[in-house]
Amino acid sequence: MRGKVRASFDGGGTRGKGTTQHWERFEHRGKNRLAYEGNVARGNRSRKPDIWGYDRRVYNQATVFFFTNFSEDWSHESMWRTFHKYGRVLDIYSPMRKSTMGSRFGFVRYLDVRNEWELELQLDQIRVGEYKIWVNRPRFTENESHKRANAGHVELGKAGVQRTYAEAVKGNLEIRSETEKGKQAKGEKEQIWDVIKGDMMGFVDDFHKNGRLVRGSNCSFIVLLPKVTNPQKIEEFRPISLIGVMYKVIAKLLANRINSVLDNIIGECQMAFIKGRQIVDSIVIANETIDAAKRNKIASFVLKVDFEKAYDKVCWKFLDYMISRMGFDSKWRRWINECLKTAETSILLNGSATRQVKINRGLRQGDPLSPYLFLLVAEGLNGIISSAINHGLFEGINIGNRGMIISHLQFADDSILFGKATEGNIWAAKSIMRIFKLASGLKINIQKSQLLGMNVSKEWMSKMSYILSCKEGVFPCKYLGVPIGGNVKSTSMWKPLIENFEKKLSSWKGRLLSFGGRITLLNAVLSSLPVFTMSVHLLPKGLILSLDKIRRNFLWGGREGKRKINWVSWDKVCKNKLMGGLGVKDLRKFNLALLGKWWSRLARGEEGLLYKTINHKYGSIEGRWTKWVQEYSHRSSLWWRNICRIDHLDASNEGWLAGGFKLKIGKGNSANFWMDTWIGDQPLVNRFPRLFLVSTDKEKRISQMGIWREAKWLWTLNWRRPLFEWEEDNYSEMLRLLNHFQPIQDRKDSWIWRHTKEGEYSVKSAYALLSSNNQDSRTQMHARTWSKLIPTKISAFGWQVLQDKIPTKLNLYKRGIITDPSQIIKCAQWWRFLSVHPKNCLDDFEQQKLPVKDPPVRAGWDVVWFSIIWSLWLARNVRIFRNQEHVADKIFELARLRAFSWIKGRTASYSFSFHDWMLEPILCLKDKRGTH
Repeated sequence: MRGKVRASFDGGGTRGKGTTQHWERFEHRGKNRLAYEGNVARGNRSRKPDIWGYDRRVYNQATVFFFTNFSEDWSHESMWRTFHKYGRVLDIYSPMRKSTMGSRFGFVRYLDVRNEWELELQLDQIRVGEYKIWVNRPRFTENESHKRANAGHVELGKAGVQRTYAEAVKGNLEIRSETEKGKQAKGEKEQIWDVIKGDMMGFVDDFHKNGRLVRGSNCSFIVLLPKVTNPQKIEEFRPISLIGVMYKVIAKLLANRINSVLDNIIGECQMAFIKGRQIVDSIVIANETIDAAKRNKIASFVLKVDFEKAYDKVCWKFLDYMISRMGFDSKWRRWINECLKTAETSILLNGSATRQVKINRGLRQGDPLSPYLFLLVAEGLNGIISSAINHGLFEGINIGNRGMIISHLQFADDSILFGKATEGNIWAAKSIMRIFKLASGLKINIQKSQLLGMNVSKEWMSKMSYILSCKEGVFPCKYLGVPIGGNVKSTSMWKPLIENFEKKLSSWKGRLLSFGGRITLLNAVLSSLPVFTMSVHLLPKGLILSLDKIRRNFLWGGREGKRKINWVSWDKVCKNKLMGGLGVKDLRKFNLALLGKWWSRLARGEEGLLYKTINHKYGSIEGRWTKWVQEYSHRSSLWWRNICRIDHLDASNEGWLAGGFKLKIGKGNSANFWMDTWIGDQPLVNRFPRLFLVSTDKEKRISQMGIWREAKWLWTLNWRRPLFEWEEDNYSEMLRLLNHFQPIQDRKDSWIWRHTKEGEYSVKSAYALLSSNNQDSRTQMHARTWSKLIPTKISAFGWQVLQDKIPTKLNLYKRGIITDPSQIIKCAQWWRFLSVHPKNCLDDFEQQKLPVKDPPVRAGWDVVWFSIIWSLWLARNVRIFRNQEHVADKIFELARLRAFSWIKGRTASYSFSFHDWMLEPILCLKDKRGTH
């Protein structure tokens, strides 16, 4: 570990009870030397020297060693004389406080160390009297040999096959748009690939062999994106790098390879960018840790740490050190250094680029490799904290009764520390952050960092926040955008979410959008705003009602203080489009579908910190599918109780989740023989209840209910008494059923989700299952309403028309808006019209079918029908509100014109001309020669 080591969170000296530091200057061999020691016995005076006036380069080159196992009366001068024999000592630090193991400890820093490993061996042989001093380098990585072995076993430096290179290159050229223009552009990109393929492959092979990038290939442009509404300072902008394709191919290849080993070399507390780890895991673990501290009355604290412009301030030397410590070979280090040191950039200001600037530190946002390199840097913090815990300098919070301790969590640059509420822990946390800053270059953002306390006094909080120079926080607090540590049932906890909804609506000014535009925003954005939160918490009913009210007002054009008519019930709006609705998410059902994913993950028994936390806090859940969802304690956290009873929270779909899973038996060691659904469509306890009552093996698993004999499985069922004759019949029936099954010794049991082809749980299928009681026999008609050939605005209007929910005078009269019925009811022309016209537009729409089966022809006719009703509606409104009349020919001419523009603008399946269409649109649709 290199860099300045001074116990400070914000750059100041460390002072406090039990850790007051006294500094001394004294002459040694004619040169000024600096050393300090905790609570020097000779005096109580304290003087802080001006060490920061020294050459900063000297401190950056210092090498630190940790030492312990020495007598308490070993004086500071003796320490100096002892360690100075082996090199040029910069300073020595030894606090008076002891480690939890009861020993004093200290740090010594050397300058100009040529071989740090050899020096460590020499120092480790020091004896002072009867004590053998223990000396070692402070480690950033715990269990280093394990990580080096895992990294070394993967051939990261091996040359890739051409297919691997091609996939990386084509991935950067990929266009995901499914529109006609997108497909056309995609075809053009594929043609480009055929042209540049040879040159690209040569460029990649050259980099692999020589580790050099062609000059100019690693240039980029920086775009400054505002992070706030009115940015005034440079800190209020986010720099995003626009990187060229050639370098991006190299970065993508390296990123793909390094991603394959991250799970082995990055600590389990880091949840970002690693397969199998999710951001919601960090949120749940943090919430469960806080809940454990509160329920067990543990005086503890939570320190939320925010790094200031983390990517931009990474020290390259520290990154190279971490890469080396992780076991990457010299070739990989050369590749990474080449990617970093050849980088040049220009800043785009008002669309014009400045001159090229050489980059000397930091990682570029927009570089595919940057997130993974940052994880290696952040792993340094994990190593420091783990080392501090192992040496008794920092103490985390106990989870459950099995000795598991949670001390910190990381998600990229978002870090959170948990610790016992002691002053020593606070000083240790401060020192850890300071050390990491000096080594890695990452600076703590004091303004955004927070200290939160649990079961502590206000005075203690004020004192500790002063020591850390950060703000005091209160629960509930936001972690990774989700509130934790509060009462989820309380609506007041969710005020920020409601305010965010209202803020978004006011910024969009929904009254300026058409009905179709509001539907699009509602589906694409508003319904997605709380998705992240709903993946963790069960939202209270009061909150869902409040959010639905906001969404409902937005859909129908209502504003604050002014309510509009809700023409269609909200339940119908939330139906699927094929079921006659608008496809707006039902937040309650969607919340349940998102939470249902936890059942799938926990049932699979995924390895990781989350699974360990649940096992230590609530007992092992392996092989207890039916139990852990039923036998939860009321002392469990509200999150866990909600997860366990999620299957019974929707009265209209009781048992929807458990019934959706089926056990695919392998060895049979994780499923209960009687309770789980593993053979047939129901548990054996339901099919043979009498046999279950007399069984002595109610709790046993499938693998315990039989034996292998000569490669054949034999069932061994035990009863507490002899079976009656009619029970023997049940037993024979059960044996006939069981004899069709045999466990598979080399395969694990797995839970299969019945409602997807792959057997994997998906939120989409779960939501469809919960909404399956909203069936409608007219699905084909509803599908025609939302044809891709029809603009969303027109489809939305057509949906209202087919529901008979447009603001006609008759509908306004029914709702009491118009009080004079003479305008409609006494109109003779209206009644004469009804006698020959279909009863409503829905009947008319169903009757309008052409005798052809070609989908393009039928779709074209639907376009014509919608263009006619839209043109009639516009003419009606002009007549009523502007007192202007339109002749019928003019209306239908506009309808033909609109239909032609919609068809030609959205598909190339029709080849008729504008002239033919305006003359006879029906013939154009009926004539098959008019289509490709």
